[in-house]
Amino acid sequence: YEAYVASQEEYRLWRNGKKKKIDRIVIPSMVFLHCTENERRSVVTLPYIYRFLTNKAGNPNKFGRPVAIIPDKQMYQLKFMLGNSNSPVEFVDRMYAKGDKVRVIRGGLCGLEGEVITSQDGKSELWIRLDILGCAKVSIDPIDIEPISNNSTSHD
Repeated sequence: YEAYVASQEEYRLWRNGKKKKIDRIVIPSMVFLHCTENERRSVVTLPYIYRFLTNKAGNPNKFGRPVAIIPDKQMYQLKFMLGNSNSPVEFVDRMYAKGDKVRVIRGGLCGLEGEVITSQDGKSELWIRLDILGCAKVSIDPIDIEPISNNSTSHD
């Protein structure tokens, strides 16, 4: 099986004035696992595994709620965002109203698709939905994005 911890490299300025590159964990206490059901049943017995995230919106079965499954495309988008963004990626556990569907056209995130939400201070943020978990967000200059469809409207 494949395990993945969502982290992002960033520079940290210590009190003594030194700068150091670190891997910041974006979603604490969570390890993503790409595996078969048999592998999952084996992993869940390990002493350091507390539990698997369940899909609260899913219908319960005889074992309880179904295990949360993040689609491969969404995991790819999260990994791409964390590996290529020039700004810190934050993770929020709530969903927001739908915004414009956009594609990044320049910079390290070129090609990434998502939704744009404009915050109250006028700064644009690109949001990538991850089913069950919420949204990953990163600040982005509106000049670096283009609408995906003609039905998109701009947020001011």
